[in-house]
Amino acid sequence: MASINTSSPPYTPKQAAARAKEAPKGHASGVGSSTSNWGSGGRAKRSNPASGPAHGRVSMAKKHPGFKAVQSKIAKRQGVSEERAGAMLAAGTRRASAGAKRRNPRLKRVKG
Repeated sequence: MASINTSSPPYTPKQAAARAKEAPKGHASGVGSSTSNWGSGGRAKRSNPASGPAHGRVSMAKKHPGFKAVQSKIAKRQGVSEERAGAMLAAGTRRASAGAKRRNPRLKRVKG
């Protein structure tokens, strides 16, 4: 059986006091809270449903730095040659999921 470390609390008494100040009374249990979703079928209430980030909006993906840049980054981080890093990157690209290939068709260009 694994032993549990009980020597220190998860946070200090000073942190506990700060946490107690942050949450207003009744907030943790939902009592008196206007955002309580008790009895609403599990859906959270919002004043404006279109204001949420998941309302049909997709964030733009960051531009890919390119195969050569990623290859040199792998070589530096792993401490291997550029050629070996390229092989590792190509192997990872071949293992990409079908969904990833739909989102980025250039993944299909890697031979093998």
